[in-house]
Amino acid sequence: MASHHVDIKDERLEFGTHAWPFYSTGLFVGFIAILASVAIGYYEGDGFRRFYFSWLIGLVFFLAIALGGLFFVILQHLVRAGWSVTVRRIAENISASTWVLFVLSAPILLSVVMQKGDLYRWAQPKPANVNEHAAVASTSHQATESHGDPHTAATSAAHGDTHSAATPESQASSKPVDEQGFHGGQVEVAQKHLDAKAIPPLDELTLKKRAWLNPGFFVIRIIFYFACWSLAGWWYWRKSVQQDETKELQLTSTRETVSAPLMLFLLLR
Repeated sequence: MASHHVDIKDERLEFGTHAWPFYSTGLFVGFIAILASVAIGYYEGDGFRRFYFSWLIGLVFFLAIALGGLFFVILQHLVRAGWSVTVRRIAENISASTWVLFVLSAPILLSVVMQKGDLYRWAQPKPANVNEHAAVASTSHQATESHGDPHTAATSAAHGDTHSAATPESQASSKPVDEQGFHGGQVEVAQKHLDAKAIPPLDELTLKKRAWLNPGFFVIRIIFYFACWSLAGWWYWRKSVQQDETKELQLTSTRETVSAPLMLFLLLR
């Protein structure tokens, strides 16, 4: 059977100007979807909490794909694999788009900078009186453990439980809150935070982690991580495209040399 020669240059297909309608349509649809999400989050009446959670899930989903592409590219250079040359460009293109995800992480960073605790409970201002704040958080926790349902606990503690049996435990729970050891203004604060849509106060354990879990340091870490990921993805993609143009083998050696430290950073960050 006679072999048929195929010229690879003739098989190269490019979208060229035909790709622009798909690109512009995708941008338009995405922009409308973002506006719709913001509008729904506003009219939900929960301080954008559901919007933040939904946005975080979508962001992490696509970030996992981008970092997976970066991991694949670095791994192929680390083990000096030759079989992946034909498919590596796909992973390089994906990892090079990490900077777009950094732009899309703006709502997450904004929720932390605002320090309302809508997304992360620890992203609240540190209380001026830490001991009093910890006592309020402990009061809320005690009320939850004593009565099961948080909202019922606060209500029954404040007004007395008239439906309980006349046992010592039920009599203790039907007493006014002040008689059970809760002090003054702590009752109102605890009942406020026990509401279904309220943000719970910072507990003692979270306050001990404040050096790591604080809004300023969180924003700095996110910017640093995205800067490193984006730079690494773009650098590998740029060197790969440059090698297609110049045919220099030294570019492959350079990428293999830096693959080990980049892999360590990617796994330990």
